[in-house]
Parts: sequence; C-alpha cells; structure tokens
Amino acid sequence: AKTDVRSATQADGVVAFASTANQHPLNESQVAAVRECALRQIAIIWGPPGTGKTDTLVAYLHALVREGKPLKILIAGPNYRTVEELS
Repeated sequence: AKTDVRSATQADGVVAFASTANQHPLNESQVAAVRECALRQIAIIWGPPGTGKTDTLVAYLHALVREGKPLKILIAGPNYRTVEELS
C-alpha cells in the first residue's frame, strides 16, 4: 500500500480529470481519496452509506481509463448493486 505508482505531478493530472468527470464535482474528501488512489498501488475506499464512495470510484476509474495504460482492476463490494454500478 505504500508503494507509489505515480509521481505527485502525474497524480495531480488524474485528480484534475476525476474532479469534474461526474455530473457533480467531487468534494474535498473525495478529491483526497482520488489522490491517494492515484499515488498508491492499493487503496481502500470506506465510509458509511451515502458518502459518495461509488461516485468517487467512478470518477477515478474514468481518469485511469483516460490515461490509456493497460489496467488490471479488482472491484469488490458488499452487494452486487454497488459492483454493477462501478462496472
């Protein structure tokens, strides 16, 4: 989890795109989560219902796909609905 996969500058590019990738811009906490995901090899997004976890991950995944690099992504969730929304 402590292994960096992008430089701070590269992570800033991911964050910049992800911040406005969804219909509603990400809030400060969501932007911080995207930044950590962009920097680290593995990250966990956790929070109570209704805090925007799915929106945050959708924006992040859009930004990763936009980078154009080959990806291996594991999506897991407490129920099929969440995983389906992300997929």
